[in-house]
Amino acid sequence: MRSDISSLEQQVAALEAQLNPVDGNGFAVLSPVQLRLALIASGITTQMVMAVISAITDPIDRERAFTYWDYTLQYHRDHPLIAQFAAALGLSSGQVDQMWQAAASIQ
Repeated sequence: MRSDISSLEQQVAALEAQLNPVDGNGFAVLSPVQLRLALIASGITTQMVMAVISAITDPIDRERAFTYWDYTLQYHRDHPLIAQFAAALGLSSGQVDQMWQAAASIQ
């Protein structure tokens, strides 16, 4: 009986992890809608992000950044481009952390 309950608890935990994934640092993995709505709430527009991408001088790096921005299904807080975007937009790591946490609550 106890092993059945334990097995069910493990299955529930696995399903919760799939529904609400987190990265290695404990930050929620965000959907594009969550990230973009959080950016808008912080006064950062899509045009501002596109300007950051357009300013990348290396054409391959610029295309990679655009592809990540426009096509990813999941944004990870620890992705190097997040740090690059934040620096270009004048955001501190703490500000990005706060924005990320706020974005995670968007349904």
